[in-house]
Amino acid sequence: MTWLTAGLSQAGNVLNDVAARALSLPDFAATLLGLRPTKRLRLSVVVLRDEEGVPLADSTQAAGAVARAATILEQAAGVRLVSPLNSPLVRISDVAAPAAALDVGCNLAAWREDLGAAGAHFRWLALTGVAGTPFGYGTPLTVVVVRSIGRWSGCSIGPLASYVTVTAGTIHRGDGRTLAHELGHACLLLHRPDAGNLMAPAKGDRLTRWQAAVIRSSSHVSYF
Repeated sequence: MTWLTAGLSQAGNVLNDVAARALSLPDFAATLLGLRPTKRLRLSVVVLRDEEGVPLADSTQAAGAVARAATILEQAAGVRLVSPLNSPLVRISDVAAPAAALDVGCNLAAWREDLGAAGAHFRWLALTGVAGTPFGYGTPLTVVVVRSIGRWSGCSIGPLASYVTVTAGTIHRGDGRTLAHELGHACLLLHRPDAGNLMAPAKGDRLTRWQAAVIRSSSHVSYF
């Protein structure tokens, strides 16, 4: 029945995002006009442990990548990354991860995995140690540090899930740009070919006003 639980979670996430965007229309319009008072995105980064129980990265490395991502999103969209209420911003998972969660795929493969053991583990991580509810205004996002994602450094299935994945290699490099890119996907941003844009496949950390408005109206972004 894992697939049923996952399907209900996906539907709930989408409905929650639609409702948040409807309520955020005034803020969306203000952002397009260049007005963007600081909003917050509550973030929890969880580093998985491998089959032997060894963490894939250390918390200091993860904190460095988060700091870079925070700078990008605050400058580009007026969105500040903060830790969930009464929860650490970065933590090491307490248990060894199942094999299905350590080496994952992206795009359609990521959606299929969300319906199985990997998605179940990621949702469990998102709910444990994070104060708050799975749905509602300002729903926290969880970054799960995995071992590999095929040929990718990070992945998100957009508003279907309240988590994204990044590789341990990304964290070791202190690559906050990739982390910010995947958070953008989680907030409904699509890839863009524009050189210098955060959502371009390669380098860049800028966002258009439209992109900033899209992020700021996400169910994961709030004023508190």
